[in-house]
Amino acid sequence: MKLLAFALAASLLSASTYNRSDWISASQWKKTRQKILVRDQVDGHWVCKYSGALIESSRKVDIDHVIPLKYANEHGGNQFSPDKKRRFANDDSNLVSASAHENRSKGDDGLSQYLPAKNTCWYYRHWDYMSRKYGIKLKGADASILAKGLASCPAK
Repeated sequence: MKLLAFALAASLLSASTYNRSDWISASQWKKTRQKILVRDQVDGHWVCKYSGALIESSRKVDIDHVIPLKYANEHGGNQFSPDKKRRFANDDSNLVSASAHENRSKGDDGLSQYLPAKNTCWYYRHWDYMSRKYGIKLKGADASILAKGLASCPAK
């Protein structure tokens, strides 16, 4: 019985183990960051997708994974192939310019722990699109908040 419990515990631990380098290398992240900075720049500045705050310097821009890598890992992404993990981590449609404050506030949280002050309908739609595209399994409060949020947003 103890061996079965140990095996189950080891299985659960390995399923949730997250290592950012399994998803994206430091050198790839530099390239991805530069690409998103260029994409999101407007008249020499950036606008935080979550708060609407104006960001004057590229050094103050955080590039954020809307669905965080750790969250994805804990919701089915741990089963992704190495190639699929890299595609997810570098997918332009999951990356936005954000203020450092908003990025730190959001962290690796799901919908039940973080919603942006601005662009909430975009945020709901984005979570829905990306979770469907990659098979991220939203459950419990996150799934409920997403369903209610999508229902409250005007049709596009």
